[in-house]
Amino acid sequence: TDEYPLIHAKFYVTDGNDVQIKNFQNEDFTIYENQVQKFVQDIKCPSNPVFNKISTVLTIDVSGSMKGERLDWVKSAASQWIEQMDSLNEETAITTFDDEALLYSDFKINKQLLLNSVASLEIRNGTNYKNAFLDPYAGALDIVRRARFQPIIIFLTDGIGLSNFDPKDIINKASISGAIIYAISIDISLPEEMKKVSE
Repeated sequence: TDEYPLIHAKFYVTDGNDVQIKNFQNEDFTIYENQVQKFVQDIKCPSNPVFNKISTVLTIDVSGSMKGERLDWVKSAASQWIEQMDSLNEETAITTFDDEALLYSDFKINKQLLLNSVASLEIRNGTNYKNAFLDPYAGALDIVRRARFQPIIIFLTDGIGLSNFDPKDIINKASISGAIIYAISIDISLPEEMKKVSE
C-alpha cells in the first residue's frame, strides 16, 4: 500500500445467526508476516457496513506446487467464501489455472453446486499467470464480462510460476470491465507483476 509498512485490511465477522460481531480488541488478533509477528495498531468496527451486489470469480492455482496442504487451504477458503455468499446480492464463478485456464463453474447462486466444484479441484501441471487472467475462453477477465453485479476477482496462488507478462495488459482489461482484483499468496510472496496487478 502507499503507507507500507502500515497495512489496512477490511473484514466482517458474524456469529452462527449471521449477527455481526463488533466488540473486538487489538489483542484478539495475531498477525504474522513471513513468520514474524506484527503489531495490530487499531481495530474499527462500523455499526452498519454497506455491501454492494458483487459477482466474484474465484481464480485458483492448481499447479503442481499447490499439491497437499496448499490446495487443501485454498479449497477451505473458497468453500468458506461460498458458504457466506448472499444469494440475493452475490454470484460466484470458479476458474482454475496451471499452464492453461479452465472454467469449473460459471456464475451461480446455488451454493451446493459451487461447493461441489471446489471439492472436485485437482492438481495439474505448471503455472501461467497471464493465461489465468487473459485466456480468451476461461481467463478470469473473460468470465467477468458475464457478471451481473460489480465484478471482483479473488486470485489464490502460492506465488510460484511464470510471471513474464506485462501487468498493464491485465490492469487495462480489468479497468475496461470495472473488475477489482485481489491477489492472495500462500507461503511465498507474490511476484512483482502480480503485486502491481492487485494494487
